Amino acid sequence: MKSFQFQNYISHISVIIILLMVNTLAVGQELDSLENLFTKESLKPAEKMKLCDDLSWGFLSSDFDKSKFYALHGIEIARTENNLLMEGTLFRNLGVAYYMASKLDSANVCFDQAMEIAKKTSDENLEALVNFARANLYNLNGEYNKALSLYLETLPYFEKSGNKRKVRIVLGNIGVLYSSLQNLEMAEKYYLQSEKLSIELDDQWGLSQAYNGLGIIYSTRKEYEKALDYTLRSEKIARECGDTQTEILAAQTISEVYFAHYKDFAMAESYALKALKMAEELGYPGNIAAILNSLSNICFHQEKYEDCKNYALKAIESDTTDMNVYSNMAANVVRAGVRTGDIELALKYFDIYRRVIDFRATKEYQNALMEMQVKYETEQKELKLSALEKKRKFTIAISALGAVISLLIILVLFFRFRIINHKKKLAEQMVIQLEQEKQLVATQSVLDGETAERARIARDLHDGLGGMLSVVKLNLINMKGNAFLPESDVPAFHNALEMLDGSIRELRRVAHNLMPESLLRFGLKAALTDFCRNIEQINLHFFGDERRLEEKFEITVYRIILELVNNALKHAEAQQINVQVIVENDRINLVVQDDGKGFNPADTDTGKTTGLNSIHSRVESLGGRIELISAPGNGTEVQIEFRF
Repeated sequence: MKSFQFQNYISHISVIIILLMVNTLAVGQELDSLENLFTKESLKPAEKMKLCDDLSWGFLSSDFDKSKFYALHGIEIARTENNLLMEGTLFRNLGVAYYMASKLDSANVCFDQAMEIAKKTSDENLEALVNFARANLYNLNGEYNKALSLYLETLPYFEKSGNKRKVRIVLGNIGVLYSSLQNLEMAEKYYLQSEKLSIELDDQWGLSQAYNGLGIIYSTRKEYEKALDYTLRSEKIARECGDTQTEILAAQTISEVYFAHYKDFAMAESYALKALKMAEELGYPGNIAAILNSLSNICFHQEKYEDCKNYALKAIESDTTDMNVYSNMAANVVRAGVRTGDIELALKYFDIYRRVIDFRATKEYQNALMEMQVKYETEQKELKLSALEKKRKFTIAISALGAVISLLIILVLFFRFRIINHKKKLAEQMVIQLEQEKQLVATQSVLDGETAERARIARDLHDGLGGMLSVVKLNLINMKGNAFLPESDVPAFHNALEMLDGSIRELRRVAHNLMPESLLRFGLKAALTDFCRNIEQINLHFFGDERRLEEKFEITVYRIILELVNNALKHAEAQQINVQVIVENDRINLVVQDDGKGFNPADTDTGKTTGLNSIHSRVESLGGRIELISAPGNGTEVQIEFRF
């Protein structure tokens, strides 16, 4: 009994995978109406391609030839219209059709074509659909590790894109995968998730399949009441929504429950015959063989040995690809043949049974090893997924840390650049400052040399030439007292004395201007007062402390004021000049203002104006600041400030 139950359980798997792969577009009249619409000549190519897509997908579970025809026809139109995306979609449909017809090599070729187009067009949706279809192929072939990998790869995409119906199908297929591995706990988990999502989507087709999967699980666990409840609900929903395949599976499971648990062979036979009738209409040989095998087992336990033999022979004629079912069918022929007296037939199938058993013994041993390997690989896969999740979190943490470190490096480089740039600017400023200081030192040296030379010339003029002229004057006066001059020469003699006096006065004036004795002896205020007293146009205003300043400073300030006054008289033709000097503890302020012609400072190149250039040099040599205010016709004002 247990062997019978397990064999029928295994026979369901391939059909369940097919069902969960195909999301039925339409049934019956709907497909007929679409076919009628396809024959209209007024359809545009785009409309025909869409119909080919719908029809090739709609006929997947009922008519392979039609599904293949519409897929190939649509591919031809898509190539003519250069519609790569639709071509890839139809190749996917064709691959599924070949897969459902057990033409797996052709299915793989079509999936390769579809995937190539998906990669070329960068269409993530088509890529996910092809991966999903290929995962179902791996699932059916028993390559569970590959199948699970692709299912888990496509699931996040469908979740992200909000395609809940596809999510539901993937969950159901993962449930089928774990059912194939006899991992009923995981299978139940995914079927329940599929059930929940089907209810949320009001997807009766998906709900019917989820209930059927749960019914098979509970039947395998010998929880027959729960199994019967779920499969009856599955059958009812499948019948209402026209899902014949799921209705067949549900009827098979109900038959098995009545047979294995309730020992109600009549009910079991009734549901098996119902399933057989629908399966023969759809024409899936493997499914038909599995149902016929169930009927053969039921009839044997009813002691209807002739029917048992006939069902078994018919099942063998239908399909012998499943060795588990084939061995049971051969055993039933042997048992029924012995009981009906057909010893020759019994011996013939006993040999077949023995060969199948030998093959199964080797095959089952290999399968056991394979299942152990698959189980190991599945566990490794789960560990790998866990490791990948940890790795993903670690990668995120490392990425965040890397971003922070990168930001810190950028900030360090930024501030380093700013510091370097700042140092560079400081160095440039220092160079400029050194150049300025060098220039100031040179200027100061020139001014010091000039001051020393002026003092020397003034001293030479006063002590040398001035003394000589004074001696000449005394000698001439003495000559006048001791000598007799004609009356006519007396005026000439007096005129010569007056010219000599004038020369002495001019010499003293020049010597005074070169280096005023009052400046050296009494300071800046006394020297400026003497200077301004001799020029009518000048008004001197001296405020503040009259203390003596450094000699070099006093001489420079004196020369600046003289130069400004000279410019006002010589170039500005000023009639009135105001000189203001303010001396405080920490600064000295000079203002020279005139009512002359004035000029535009912007039009004056100070580097080419000797007077202004000299003034600027003297001011800079003492670290002062100069401001020149002037306009044509409005006179000129020069403000100079020195800080101590």
